[in-house]
Amino acid sequence: MDLLFRIRVRVRVRVRIRVRIRVRIRVRIRIRIRIRVRVRIRVRIRVRVRIRVRARNRLCNRFAEAPPSLRTRIWE
Repeated sequence: MDLLFRIRVRVRVRVRIRVRIRVRIRVRIRIRIRIRVRVRIRVRIRVRVRIRVRARNRLCNRFAEAPPSLRTRIWE
């Protein structure tokens, strides 16, 4: 009985260690995924800002090309 009990305890300890290792690996993977998602969001925001800036530049160029009467109408 005593020997069997000891073996069971050892097995349980090993299983717990394995489970802990798995949990740690999962946590690391989740953290990596979160970091990737954050980076992607940042990149998207940058891209949006660039698109807005380009759009503004195009509009400004149009204003510059357009006659003054048109410019005042658009700004109002």
